[in-house]
Amino acid sequence: MSVEQPLEEQTTLEPRGHSKLGIASLAVSLITGLAYCLVMVVTFYLIFDMVSTSTMQDPNELILELQSGGQGGMMALVMLFGICMFSAPVLSMVGLGLGIGGLFQKDKNRLFPILGVIFGVLLLCGSGSFVLLSLVGALTGPPMQ
Repeated sequence: MSVEQPLEEQTTLEPRGHSKLGIASLAVSLITGLAYCLVMVVTFYLIFDMVSTSTMQDPNELILELQSGGQGGMMALVMLFGICMFSAPVLSMVGLGLGIGGLFQKDKNRLFPILGVIFGVLLLCGSGSFVLLSLVGALTGPPMQ
């Protein structure tokens, strides 16, 4: 005597919950992107404010004053910006890896991994292109007059 389940009662593979890797991917991507944008806005605002209120006419004098630390912590802010500029692509790759890992989890919803991958790719493209443009600008230097 064999007991078989009717077709209606057979269990199907329904997603049981959200992927923890996907949630981590989305969180890493969003936090990195927001922190990167915030540091950029604050740094550019303070540098433009310093340039607009400066009485110096030569930009090289401003750079020398900035490097000497005469602007009250401005160099520390520029260093923080540099650290964020180079760490954002690395953190976006971490978020991208977590998102890809979350996409391959079985029996989990794929909403958060997909969003994490999308935001990770956008952040990687944006911050990576900014790093490349900054490096090209630093290597070529200002035009000779």
